[in-house]
Amino acid sequence: MKIKNYVKYFKGVCKHKWLVLKECYNYGILWRGIWHDMSKFSISEFGPYARYWIQNDGNMKGKTQEVQDQFRVAWQHHANHNLHHPGYWINNDYEEPRALRIPIQYVYEMVADWIACSIEHNNGFKQDEPLEYYKKNLRDNYHFHMATKVVLDMMMVDFMRYDYDFVILRIRDGYYEDVYD
Repeated sequence: MKIKNYVKYFKGVCKHKWLVLKECYNYGILWRGIWHDMSKFSISEFGPYARYWIQNDGNMKGKTQEVQDQFRVAWQHHANHNLHHPGYWINNDYEEPRALRIPIQYVYEMVADWIACSIEHNNGFKQDEPLEYYKKNLRDNYHFHMATKVVLDMMMVDFMRYDYDFVILRIRDGYYEDVYD
């Protein structure tokens, strides 16, 4: 793969981090936005992610088995080292995996990540996208602690029922945090 492809991937990560940083600033958790996805610059993730995402827009189709396997290992590293990923909060010390309650600042960072992805994929925020993404990919596919699932459900419905600014006000006023406690 050519250097320009790695540069393209680097720019894409920086753009994503910038969008998440702006969201986290709106939520009052600027520090989480600064640290968001820093592991993507690590040796464990950068190369495999770049090789996976640059060609074919991250589609497995057309990838060699080696590229797919390297990406899966890098993804596992990412999910296990970033507090805003639900997989980080699974305790596998039992026969059945147990979901741990995700601290609210990481729930907010997770939502900021989804919003940033919505902006990137749609050239702007689509009000229904966070709820649709959550329902399609996460809600029933991950082991969320019940309290985490309840607060995420509330936030996603509020995005749909009201609007973005309403959810920001609720975050800033501590509404979801009060419900979560």
